[in-house]
Amino acid sequence: MMGAGAPDAASNVQWYALVDSATEGFAAYQALRAAGFDVRIAPAPRGVQACCGMSIAFGDPAEVEAARDVAAERGLAITEFVQVAGSRDARRDRFC
Repeated sequence: MMGAGAPDAASNVQWYALVDSATEGFAAYQALRAAGFDVRIAPAPRGVQACCGMSIAFGDPAEVEAARDVAAERGLAITEFVQVAGSRDARRDRFC
């Protein structure tokens, strides 16, 4: 492929917002989507401690800092934002 090089380390980084329950997770997901963020519901990544096994995955890592502000502003029940390195599996990282 012309112009296609090996992916850099940044392209293999995925950000997740962790929640304590599915109810809180769906509420946070809906609020972030309504605010215009590129997010989706996904299983919590392997090796990350999450109470309910659910997370909110970010499509654009550049949106994470703004999402932190929105979460704090709106009191969303996000316990932690985590960064996980490794290639994404589009078939695994999607519930809806």
